[in-house]
Amino acid sequence: LVDRFGGLQDAIVEAAKRAGLKPEDVHAEYLEKKPSAFMRLISQILDSNKDDDASAGDAFTRMATERRAVFARALGDVKRIGTGAAIQARCL
Repeated sequence: LVDRFGGLQDAIVEAAKRAGLKPEDVHAEYLEKKPSAFMRLISQILDSNKDDDASAGDAFTRMATERRAVFARALGDVKRIGTGAAIQARCL
């Protein structure tokens, strides 16, 4: 159930209150691995190519390119969720 909408920080503050902790003493701890230098470089290259693709062609070409990009992002997200480490939120 959702009591209200908010971001990650709002959820952390609410979890701290419910756990009887001071919200200002609580922080998020991220357990995922940081990307390697090589992966950051590849990501930068791919991000710079996105701008070039979107500016080419007529309106229909741009719309098709944008839809493919959205689909590719969604597919990448599904792949990361399916093969990556589980995401957990815990009160430590």
